[in-house]
Amino acid sequence: MLKAALSHFVAVRDRTVANLNNCLRNAAGVGEHVDLVGEVITLVEELERANSCIALLSNINLADDPQTEPEPDEE
Repeated sequence: MLKAALSHFVAVRDRTVANLNNCLRNAAGVGEHVDLVGEVITLVEELERANSCIALLSNINLADDPQTEPEPDEE
């Protein structure tokens, strides 16, 4: 379950970064947002939350998660 949660927050982070880059670099998309600064602030807050959750989950020992399969040994 922890691995699934980590995957979720990585996807949220990636989507948020893409949306933030689009807001900052795509002049055509600016007209769609009346409050572009507010949109950027919202995206930065979403990004901070996703990064915080990723860090938290990364620090938890995923081996304790019964849903996590052990990695095969590399020989």
